[in-house]
Amino acid sequence: NLSGGVREFSGDNSYETMVKELSGAFDSADFTETIRALDKSFAEFTFNLKSLSSEAQREILDLLLQTTLEEVEADYRQLYEHHAPLLRFLKDAGIPPPRALYTAAEFVLNEDLHRAIQYDDLEVNRIESLLDEAQLEGIALEATSLEYSFRKALERLARRLADEPDVFLVLEKLEQATALVRRLPFEVDLWKVENICYEMLQKFYREYQARAEEGDEEASKWMHHFENIAANLTVRV
Repeated sequence: NLSGGVREFSGDNSYETMVKELSGAFDSADFTETIRALDKSFAEFTFNLKSLSSEAQREILDLLLQTTLEEVEADYRQLYEHHAPLLRFLKDAGIPPPRALYTAAEFVLNEDLHRAIQYDDLEVNRIESLLDEAQLEGIALEATSLEYSFRKALERLARRLADEPDVFLVLEKLEQATALVRRLPFEVDLWKVENICYEMLQKFYREYQARAEEGDEEASKWMHHFENIAANLTVRV
């Protein structure tokens, strides 16, 4: 429960007395006495969480929950990292893991995958490693939410490449990411990425092809990566 109050400042002595009374009640975990001290200090100008708008309530609750969720994640992560070898042994032996261990592994692996996918440059190697872990330990992945995150990450990369086709870092990253699609244990809706790739094919490919035919090695390299992207997306060049 969250409660507070507002009143006009009436001097240091009054303020120190109020702090002492409230702190004493709060530190002793006496909720009733704490509320009584608030009422005494602020009279009718006391408020609680329900006094706020729903949006303000949500903002405060998000702040409170953030610390709680960080603690929960830390506990799950410690449990999982300590017992990951056991989970792999149980998987190989065909023995169902204890629910607590499975839940910890499921939470950690899915959370780490979301972060690796949502990272600005899409951590392909990290994603592959996490997929291997999930497979070795028999952990189910959150297909719907991960598909959405991966699809949006691919679309961001494709748009970046369309805006700056000469940036090889983005070109190579998109090549790796589209190749990774085949390894995912769920289907990804690629139509937007395919459309962007097709538009690039129409807009840029002939230019790079002409440069490559004139001996431009960078253009040849670009064509090689782009053709791989197109093949990964089943876009005909």
